[in-house]
Amino acid sequence: MPQNVTYASLMEEINKLVQQVQSIQVNEVKKVIHTRRKPDAKYKDPVSGQTWTGRGKLPVWMKEPIAKGISKEMFALNS
Repeated sequence: MPQNVTYASLMEEINKLVQQVQSIQVNEVKKVIHTRRKPDAKYKDPVSGQTWTGRGKLPVWMKEPIAKGISKEMFALNS
């Protein structure tokens, strides 16, 4: 290592490299987020036409029929 390299110059160089790595990581995460495909619908309300993927909370339009004993498979889309 050359003698004229100071601690401050080394730290400055390290900070620049860290910022470059962080920038690359952020860009890679953005690529992953933007390339995700929206999941296909599995269920459809015949009255309103609203759909549900089967993920997350049960939709409002399906709660009443389920409470009455109707199977959610009655709303299934045939894929």
